[in-house]
Amino acid sequence: MSARNFLEPSDLVASLATCLESWAGPLKGKVQVSRDGFDLLQLLILSPVGFLVLVQWVGDEDQTGEDHAGIVTNHFKVVLSQGRGLNVKPGNNLIAERSKMPPLYALVSSCRAHVCRFAFSDPVDEVSSVWPAYKGSSPFVAPDGAALDAQELRFTLETAIDLGTELPEASSSVSSSSGEPTSESSGEVS
Repeated sequence: MSARNFLEPSDLVASLATCLESWAGPLKGKVQVSRDGFDLLQLLILSPVGFLVLVQWVGDEDQTGEDHAGIVTNHFKVVLSQGRGLNVKPGNNLIAERSKMPPLYALVSSCRAHVCRFAFSDPVDEVSSVWPAYKGSSPFVAPDGAALDAQELRFTLETAIDLGTELPEASSSVSSSSGEPTSESSGEVS
């Protein structure tokens, strides 16, 4: 099996989760990967107390309109929750430090900067890098439309993808000297 020459969604999410662990660890935060919106909601509900960082790959979209170009924009999000619990002044966790934990809005700013500084290595040359683009933040909204005590940060990352096809080389469609098509050009699979 040859090495992959593309940054797959699994690579993107694993790299981002590792990056965020180095940021959230000193704050006693827990980083988890979410499958989808419902899984994300369940993880938030199961961790009502403590600092939680959730990472989710949302999908990708073609950037070129060309059949074989394979350049996409990956969409992913990071959701931050402090599991505020009961508070005499609801919303105070957004702007005031509590139990030596920075306010949620300060965590949003810090997380945004940390993710935007993170360079994803190009798997082809391992020298080039690509950086995420910040696309905004908002309160996290559950699939049923309810806003929760969490903030969602949205990012994109442009990458090349494996389309499962390779363009034929010039020699692969050449017939043998007898005029018969070669196994490469006749479509036979060995």
